[in-house]
Formats: sequence, C-alpha cells, structure tokens
Amino acid sequence: MVQIEGEGPFEEFMGIRSVESADGRGRAVMPVRREFLQGAGVVQGGLIVTLADHTIYLAVRSLTKEDEGSVTVELKVNFIAPASSGELTAEAVVVSRGRRIVVSDVEVHDGSGTLIARGLCTSMVRKKRRG
Repeated sequence: MVQIEGEGPFEEFMGIRSVESADGRGRAVMPVRREFLQGAGVVQGGLIVTLADHTIYLAVRSLTKEDEGSVTVELKVNFIAPASSGELTAEAVVVSRGRRIVVSDVEVHDGSGTLIARGLCTSMVRKKRRG
C-alpha cells in the first residue's frame, strides 16, 4: 500500500480525504457542504468531477515509480443522480496501464450507496521534474 501523505491546500479546502491508494485502486471522500450546492439545491457537477479526478490520481499513483508523476489528459463523466447532503465517496480502478498511458474507471456514490456519477479517465505518466 502506498503511504497517503497529507493533502494539498486544494484538497484541504474542499474537505477531500484520501482513504486508499494501493494496487491500482483509489478511494476518497468529500463532505457535501452548503457552499457546494448550486441554485437547484444539488452539488455542482464540477465539484463531483474534482473528487473523481483526485481519486483517479490516487489509483494511478499507486502504480507509478517514486520518480514518476501523472497528469490527467482526458476525463469524461456522466452524471447519474443528484446529491444534496451527506458525504460523497469516489472509488477508482486502473483498467489499463501502458508505459505512459493509463486508463481508469471511477464511480462516485452518496452515503446511501446511490450512484451519482461514473467516469473514464486517460492519464499520462511522466518523470517528475527536479527542483
């Protein structure tokens, strides 16, 4: 299992907590805050995508070498149901890893287990920059 280090400032701001990063899998949770709701009273879609993208990063990171990092190249998300309260949980799994290209699936559920969103991501693995 990959050690999950402290979150960056953005994840802290969003309240995203990394739960798992191991064996090509990632899991993270995010509280639904009042400030995350758009006019119709449901979580704004971009915030759900943010949680999904972070969780995919956790899955990909678990398969990269210490001197490698990854960036999202493409992320497609289908919104299935609205969320308006509680906590959202995202789970990602790497389905294909090449030398540089990684394809992952991600699902976001609410606290009752309802599927909120499902996505497919292409990431690129690259050497970390020094300094």
